[in-house]
Amino acid sequence: MNSRQSPSLGARDTNTRIALIAGIVIAYALIFVSLYPIVGGGISTLAALPAVAAGWLLGLQSGTLCGVLMILLNSALFTLLATPSEFELLSAIPSSIAIVASGATVGWLRELLKQVKQQAWELAQERTSLKEQMGKRERAEEALRRAHDELEMRVCERTAELARVNQALQAEITERVRKEAQIKASIEEKEALLKEIHHRVKNNLQVISSLLNLQSGYIEDPQAAEVFRDSQNRIRSMALVHEKLYQSQDLTRVDLAEYIRNLVTYLFRAYSASATGVTLDIQADDVFLTIDTAMPCGLILNELISNTLKHAFPDGQAGEIRVELHANCDHQVTLSVADTGIGLPKDLDLNTTTSLGLQLVHTLVDQLNGHIELNSSRGTEFNIAFAVSENQGASTYD
Repeated sequence: MNSRQSPSLGARDTNTRIALIAGIVIAYALIFVSLYPIVGGGISTLAALPAVAAGWLLGLQSGTLCGVLMILLNSALFTLLATPSEFELLSAIPSSIAIVASGATVGWLRELLKQVKQQAWELAQERTSLKEQMGKRERAEEALRRAHDELEMRVCERTAELARVNQALQAEITERVRKEAQIKASIEEKEALLKEIHHRVKNNLQVISSLLNLQSGYIEDPQAAEVFRDSQNRIRSMALVHEKLYQSQDLTRVDLAEYIRNLVTYLFRAYSASATGVTLDIQADDVFLTIDTAMPCGLILNELISNTLKHAFPDGQAGEIRVELHANCDHQVTLSVADTGIGLPKDLDLNTTTSLGLQLVHTLVDQLNGHIELNSSRGTEFNIAFAVSENQGASTYD
């Protein structure tokens, strides 16, 4: 029998057992007929055997019904074979009760046993199912345990790896902070040294300018004294660049607008231009240039302003000097110096002039890779344009 099928009887087994009981009843009837003449009424006790067999094979109801039928069969047999005495009839009553009771008892025991077997079968099925569930649960727990162990191992490996990476990063950060501190200290030291260099260059140039000033006091020739004066002014324009650099927070660039104002103001004082009625108009954007670009611009401005103050307004003539500085977003710088004086000779050619100052201006413009234009329609106007790269400065702040 399959362990997953109920142990209840099938229809085929039931028919077989009914046939068996019918055979037992028939056999009892034949035995009763054969032995009654010899044994007498005592043979009726054998009627319990079919009832017991029916109860055992078919259950309580079948055993009880078979017991009743056997009582009826005994009565019919007694009637057919003989006329029972009163004693036999009275003794048949307990025998009949015993027959029915035996069939019912065996049927009840049979059904009780059947229920026990059914419960045992169900318990076996539950046990099998429970075992399967427990097996599945054990396998799931084992898989979960392996996954947990594997996860724990990966977490430990990842934690160790992260700890190593973190340690390496901490070491790298510490080293970077140390190097940044060294670089910062080195930059501060170099800035201090660079400021000191600009300061000393400025002082040395100032000493040279002072020496030229002292020396010019002993020169009686006005032309020679004028040469000393021009040299002194040139040196002063260069010294002013270094002065602006060591006074600035940015040691690489010069505020050209402020430099122009200081230089032109100095030249006005040196030539006493204000006393003669010459006025000054400066329109300068905030342009910042490196020393390599600012130095030629300062020398150019010094030559043009000095020549204007010396020659444009003779005999105390009043007038105006205008200086403009502009820069656009394409890093194009324009420097203009104009005056309302008597102007330059009409046949003056900047490329062939013998004037040392204008020759110097022309050379310095070439050094800047720029070009210069002269406009003598009203007074004198010099327009100088040049381009600078981003690393050369030309930053504007509007």
